Amino acid sequence: MTGDRRAELVLGPVLFHWPAETLRDFWFRIADEADYDTVCVGEVVCSKRMPAFADDLPAVIERLRRAGKEVLLSSLALVGDEREVAAMRTLAGTTSTLSPREGVAVAGLLEANDVSVLRELRGLPGVKHLRVASGVRYDLALRSPAYARALIQEFTGGQLKLAPEHYSAKVLALMRKPEFKSFERFLALFESESRAAGKEQFVVPYLMSAFPGCTESDMRALAQWLKSHGWQPKQAQCFIPAPGTVATAMFYAGLDPEGRPIAVARTDAQRARQHRILTQGWGRPERA
Repeated sequence: MTGDRRAELVLGPVLFHWPAETLRDFWFRIADEADYDTVCVGEVVCSKRMPAFADDLPAVIERLRRAGKEVLLSSLALVGDEREVAAMRTLAGTTSTLSPREGVAVAGLLEANDVSVLRELRGLPGVKHLRVASGVRYDLALRSPAYARALIQEFTGGQLKLAPEHYSAKVLALMRKPEFKSFERFLALFESESRAAGKEQFVVPYLMSAFPGCTESDMRALAQWLKSHGWQPKQAQCFIPAPGTVATAMFYAGLDPEGRPIAVARTDAQRARQHRILTQGWGRPERA
């Protein structure tokens, strides 16, 4: 993160079952008093709660926009029947046909939380292609075979970026990431579903070096796994401390969240060595 660039703040949708008036007043206060860049509004939990807030939604969106906030309209996390499919179809059509530049108080961005929403968006006039390129929790996708199949066969456009970030179980635990076996299982599923769809597609992994607790030995283990699968990354992220994160606290304290000492690559030379192992060395120990 550069010195003159700040992190953008996003406020997710309200999950609580509040009365419509309480919910409206909450969003008004967010518009007037809170320093968020993007605000997600809409119902994600239960479709039966949608009508109660529908009348207030345009005023809420308009007020948020006037406050300079980008508005993202959330959709149901699980669409279970035809009534909910119809509601998502209406939602998709509304967000695509009304533009904020026209001064109409509707959202211009839609958060698609269910495959059915993607299918409705794909069928809208003027939409030629709809692709999911990144942002997938592969460990959760494995729990929903129907979602994973639709994602891979219908909505992957040749490449899907995933973030295993590392291979070492120790480092993944410090990152609070799922075990690496789940990434390998998703890779196998990705390959089989791509073949079933008759599509040649590839996974592009997002990887990180020099995370607190990561050693050069850990980097070599990751590089060796990549080599065994014929992958040689051209770029990877070298960990950068960012304010307000557990990882940054570990970086400066040299301790894990339980207070145990961990190795930390702090100097430029230490960080560069880890990075080169991944991007150039393919797991070979560096010469003395």
